[in-house]
Amino acid sequence: MRKASEGTRAVQQALHQIQEIWRPVVHEVPRCRIRKLTPRETWRLQGFPDWAFDRAKYYTAEEADLLIKNQPNRHEKRGISHEKRVERMSDSQLYKQAGNTVTVNVIYAIARELG
Repeated sequence: MRKASEGTRAVQQALHQIQEIWRPVVHEVPRCRIRKLTPRETWRLQGFPDWAFDRAKYYTAEEADLLIKNQPNRHEKRGISHEKRVERMSDSQLYKQAGNTVTVNVIYAIARELG
């Protein structure tokens, strides 16, 4: 039992030392609201044009027509008509895709420095 409490004490002391080191670096942030980026904005930050985002997010008109034609009842229940764009992918998946990409501009700059 005594060894476990000594280990805990050592961890607490180490954490206290780390807090003391970082205390001058951390600044107070004024209270403000932070807006979440939209999936389109995250794709733009990664250097993708809007047409690439639209291609990932929505089916083309021809693809949507085929979906509605092949399964009309399923899409009528969801309220999808020929006039509306049919979503191919959820926002969560689009965020993941944007987060898993490598920015082309960064790779280009690295390659230019290496070459």
